[in-house]
Amino acid sequence: SGLRGTIPASLKQLSQLQDLSLGFSSLSGVLPSGLFNNMSALQYLDLRQVKLSGTLTDSGLGARNTPSLRSLSITQSLMSGTLPHHLFTSGMTSLEIDHNRFSGLLPASIARSNASLSQLSVSHNQFQGAVPDALCLLDNLRNPIDLTHNQFDALPSCIFSMPGITDLFVQYNRIQQLPVSLWTGNSTVNRVVASNNDLRPVPFNRCSEVWYDVRHPPQLTSLDLS
Repeated sequence: SGLRGTIPASLKQLSQLQDLSLGFSSLSGVLPSGLFNNMSALQYLDLRQVKLSGTLTDSGLGARNTPSLRSLSITQSLMSGTLPHHLFTSGMTSLEIDHNRFSGLLPASIARSNASLSQLSVSHNQFQGAVPDALCLLDNLRNPIDLTHNQFDALPSCIFSMPGITDLFVQYNRIQQLPVSLWTGNSTVNRVVASNNDLRPVPFNRCSEVWYDVRHPPQLTSLDLS
């Protein structure tokens, strides 16, 4: 796209807008505050590879103001701040926010979209804390799960038995321990890449010098803990 300059605040007057695609343009600057406050009909927002800064909270994006939102794509941008708990709508099918500067916790309210969310991309951000158990309620989530290049320090045990998920990428985080469910539960994953974390020895059978239980589930074919 040949668009340049900043996003005009006057866009907020388009209350009937359903699809806003400004991706791959040369727009820059701050995402206007309250831009989406009156866009209740908005379903698709594409801001991929647009060098925008600001926060989603200030923009007004989320279930309160944009209840019809189905797809949100803001990738390879300069967005920051936490994800508002009301961001996820019941009809959201795609959330792509990788390669930004988002921080804080991944909200448990992600489960609000459990009946529809199939595309989730949050890698290359600054998310912290534990990945919420609510992630496991996303029954339609597509393979693989990519949580790489963040600051997550723990995974839910249910993440290894999500329907249709065979590949899990969690490298370059701060995870200290992989859930025991990977080794002893009903794990369905084939490939786990957990390199470049803070993994520590985990005791099995009261034997603290053993790293992991050697009785791997038969589904696991590739494991990277380097």
